[in-house]
Amino acid sequence: MKIWFLGESLEKNSEKWLRAMRVLFLENNAVEIGRSSADDDANATILRKKSMAKPLNKWTTSEKAGFVCVGTHKLYVSTSGPIRIPGDPLLIVFPGANAACESWEPVSSLLQDTVRVLLYDRSGLGRSEHGPNRDTGPVAADELSKLLQAVNLPGPYVLVAHSYGGCVAREFLHLHARDVVGMVLSETGTETMSRYAEEQYRRQVLGHRPLSVIRGESAFSARRGEDVSVSDEQRRARDGMLEAMGRADEQLKREQLRLSRNNRFRNVPDCGHNVHLSRPDVVAEEVKWVLSNLMTVRAKRSWVGFTDPRLFFGFVRSWGFLDRR
Repeated sequence: MKIWFLGESLEKNSEKWLRAMRVLFLENNAVEIGRSSADDDANATILRKKSMAKPLNKWTTSEKAGFVCVGTHKLYVSTSGPIRIPGDPLLIVFPGANAACESWEPVSSLLQDTVRVLLYDRSGLGRSEHGPNRDTGPVAADELSKLLQAVNLPGPYVLVAHSYGGCVAREFLHLHARDVVGMVLSETGTETMSRYAEEQYRRQVLGHRPLSVIRGESAFSARRGEDVSVSDEQRRARDGMLEAMGRADEQLKREQLRLSRNNRFRNVPDCGHNVHLSRPDVVAEEVKWVLSNLMTVRAKRSWVGFTDPRLFFGFVRSWGFLDRR
């Protein structure tokens, strides 16, 4: 017997399966699967709707933006994407230095049907207010923790960071190591500024949780803006310097793969430092790769979660998902 859903076997269709479970959860507010006390038949199952004590969190169910107090000042934050239920990953974006979160809207729009995305401006950037403390990695990570608590958005989290945002992401990873289930690091390299960088490498803090490292071509902009008036000798000298810088840059980027045993490296030769602006599709693809790794694990855990197969098949059959083929 196989489980068929939308014409495809479950093991090949885990994403649609989990999406159906999300719809089922929301339609029923919350679903409890249990045995019927009125029926001694071991195969009998029931679905009972539980009344919700609180309304659904709008930060998880609709496009929402606003200002959130983190104690001393307010930060601008927005969420968008599919409705999120407990257990779904939340994608948190860490922009680079002096960058506003709106610069990540091209990537966010490509993921609007895939994952719930949280964009926010650090203190003093974009639409956020200035805080009393200097915007360092530890301060920013602590303020983000307060923001997430204020809007009631617990983990799991997938982090995507650019440039200096990698430093903040690594500080956040230190604070919430158990809640971070995957990372995408795009053109990051300032993580050595993090107090815990070497410790995270040594411990391989992400374990088997997926990690993607994206590298743009640091010399791309320099070569594109080449001055045709330079001599051949000057051009050769410049090219030699750029190649040496490129090798050092790639080594630095690859070093970050040490965070996880489940990693991949993506080199993007046709753009410079701002990969999320020049090639948002690449960043979106790497986010989806991380999520697909998580999806596989979650699908396997879904099977394990139903310890009694009769309970599982009774649940699936009751919703019309079961078909003998």
